[in-house]
Amino acid sequence: MVQKEVLDGVGECLAAEEEIVIQKLVEALARDMAVEVAEARADTGNKTMPTNVVHSKRDEKLWSRAKAAARKQYPYISEDSDRFYRIVMSIYQNMKGKKPK
Repeated sequence: MVQKEVLDGVGECLAAEEEIVIQKLVEALARDMAVEVAEARADTGNKTMPTNVVHSKRDEKLWSRAKAAARKQYPYISEDSDRFYRIVMSIYQNMKGKKPK
């Protein structure tokens, strides 16, 4: 009876250790995937000023003002994120007099 209890205790310890190892592997994989996603987003190109929208010097000034306004209103959003780009585009279109889609 004592041997069975000892074996059960050892089995529980091994299971707990395996669970910790698996959890660490999952965390490492998630970090690696996050890095790959960030690199892929960085490779999508420069989103500072879209050439298909900004054509004139006036447009460039409006785009700069829209970015400054977005930075001021949303300081917690990274400038590299898609959300920041959409916010800037919306502000820019409002400044230019176009309604965002």
